[in-house]
Amino acid sequence: MRIEGGGLILAAGRGSRYGSDKRRAILNSGRSLLETTLSVWQQALPSLRVVLRARDEPGEQELAAKLSRQFPEVAITFAADSRNGMGASLAAGIRDCVGWDYALIGLGDMPYLQAATLHTLAAALQEQIAQGHRACILRPLHQNRPGHPVGFGSDHFTALARLDGDVGARAVIQAAAQVTDVPCEDPGIHRDVDTPQALRADHS
Repeated sequence: MRIEGGGLILAAGRGSRYGSDKRRAILNSGRSLLETTLSVWQQALPSLRVVLRARDEPGEQELAAKLSRQFPEVAITFAADSRNGMGASLAAGIRDCVGWDYALIGLGDMPYLQAATLHTLAAALQEQIAQGHRACILRPLHQNRPGHPVGFGSDHFTALARLDGDVGARAVIQAAAQVTDVPCEDPGIHRDVDTPQALRADHS
């Protein structure tokens, strides 16, 4: 049985604490924050989809075109209701994951994740699906704390596609019969970028 799936990266947030569009913040590598995050994901998963803001928002089509040039294998979703919050963006993205048996859902402002962690989570998801567990939920665990990204079997896609507001997938996880924690040695599962000061400290 061929198992289809991939990574769904949410990058449609407002970044209000950052004060500007942090997706475009340039790191010492010369790449933007979002480009750096996508490059890590691309090392681990063959299929990726990134969720951006509504197509008619200033700069979004330009950003999508730039990402498509640099990452031609990455599909783009424009979340028309992205202003409603992360839940609305996630719902828009998961609705476009047609034919996937699982989705590993992460955030576009987490450039410190290790590709090995993503690969381990994807492999664990594929194993669960192969065993018929399409209602599986997996999340990484570092120092007894769960983090991101979180993997979902396709049985959860309908519930994820109904999300709205800024709650994200928390309600789906809380309602699940079982959530499997996958231990890892990756502090990056807890590290997102909220402020310019945090980014400068990490890349000084």
